[in-house]
Amino acid sequence: MRSFVLYFLGITPIVVESVIITALLVRKLHSEYRWFLTYLIFDAIVSAVLLAIIHHTDVYIWCYWISEAVSACLQFLVIAEVYRNLLLRYPAVQRLGTLLFRWGFVGLLSLAVLSALQAPSAADSRFAAVVLSLEESTRIVQLGMLLSLFLFSSLLGLNWKQEAVGIAIGFTLNVVTDLAAVAMRNYVGPSLHAAFMVLKPAAFNCAVLVWAVYLLPARRSATEIRLPNLKLRDWDRALAELMAS
Repeated sequence: MRSFVLYFLGITPIVVESVIITALLVRKLHSEYRWFLTYLIFDAIVSAVLLAIIHHTDVYIWCYWISEAVSACLQFLVIAEVYRNLLLRYPAVQRLGTLLFRWGFVGLLSLAVLSALQAPSAADSRFAAVVLSLEESTRIVQLGMLLSLFLFSSLLGLNWKQEAVGIAIGFTLNVVTDLAAVAMRNYVGPSLHAAFMVLKPAAFNCAVLVWAVYLLPARRSATEIRLPNLKLRDWDRALAELMAS
């Protein structure tokens, strides 16, 4: 039964990701979300490979954690891409936000690494302890960046019906659940390994479904998606003048 659940949780996102990839290409959104498209393609291929080698434990473990490292790097690029797309029409606000985003990333990364190094671990090996601590640090940074993105978007009155917002919501859902799963596995130990192996892919399945909801329907017209109001335009113009002076 457990094997069936794992196979189901592994196959489902591959199918949905393939549909989303096709939709992005057909709707010519790949230029706007090239890192997201790259991430989806990478994840679909890796998931298929991992399913094929799932019974070769040693090879599977190494491939899994290497793919997780590459995936984490792509996720950071996607988060930056989402932010850029949200503020595409407001270059001055975008430049200021990019600066705050970068410094916020550095600060969050420092805090996450320090907390991971100092935290106790109940992992069953030194390798597992290091890997789980690094993943926990990564998820903390990503969660901080995503929450900052939502806070920034709310303050500026950005429209929550955009594709970029849907991508961010999906990542947030996945990151929150993933962080909880990694923390449980890291601090409680191998006794929760079975729950860990189910919770992580289950959370990702939910994220993929959120992306499908936002990205598969036909794109809304410009009148339906009104990216911000006159107030934001005024802020952008004032910032541009300030930066030029």
